[in-house]
Amino acid sequence: RHGPVQVSQNAAITLPQTAGVPRPARKNSGWTTTSSEPQEEGRGLGRGNRFTANRFTANRFTPNRFTANRFTPNRFTANRFTANRFTPNRFTANRFTPNRFTPNRFTANRFTANRFTANRITVNRFTANRFTANRFTANRFTANRFTVNRFTANRFTANRFTANRFTPNRFTANRFTANRFTANRFTPNRFTANRFTANRITVNRFTANRFTANRFTPNRFTANRFTVNRITVNRFTVNRFTPNRFTL
Repeated sequence: RHGPVQVSQNAAITLPQTAGVPRPARKNSGWTTTSSEPQEEGRGLGRGNRFTANRFTANRFTPNRFTANRFTPNRFTANRFTANRFTPNRFTANRFTPNRFTPNRFTANRFTANRFTANRITVNRFTANRFTANRFTANRFTANRFTVNRFTANRFTANRFTANRFTPNRFTANRFTANRFTANRFTPNRFTANRFTANRITVNRFTANRFTANRFTPNRFTANRFTVNRITVNRFTVNRFTPNRFTL
């Protein structure tokens, strides 16, 4: 029972005589063929698997969900990649060639033309380029924000109007050497004395020191912003925590 099978050398091996005999066609396959060749079971169009036949009739890769292929023609007629998605846009033109990159949101390309007509990179929002003409070469209106200041001169070479923000101050002198009007922002204050020596630490914005006279001891006008006004006295007379904003 468990040893090797003993086969007599004289025993004849009988095979079923199926060579040359056509197999019957599969029933209820849903396909018809005019070919005289027999359709082997499990092969050919009659099988209709998920790779050969699609969900309805054809293959899910060759025809699309309805008729054409989901890759070659689009969901209805054109291909999602060839016809509709890349070549024409959602309506007519291609989302990448005519509309998104070449024309802007309306007509021109968002890179070549601006939001309305010109390009947001080459031309600014209206006419000039935000990067070429305005931001780097021309200022916000005409000149470059680096070469020319907001109106004419460069914000680094010339100040906001004429001189350089580093060498001359906002109007004439340098913001480091001269103050906002004449003297240096570090040596003299905003008007005359130095922001650190005269005004900011020793003298307040007008006369007294921002730390000694105004900010901590007196308020913005007379009393201290913490002792008199902010905590004890409100914005006008009474304290903002005890009475209301005006009287009680």
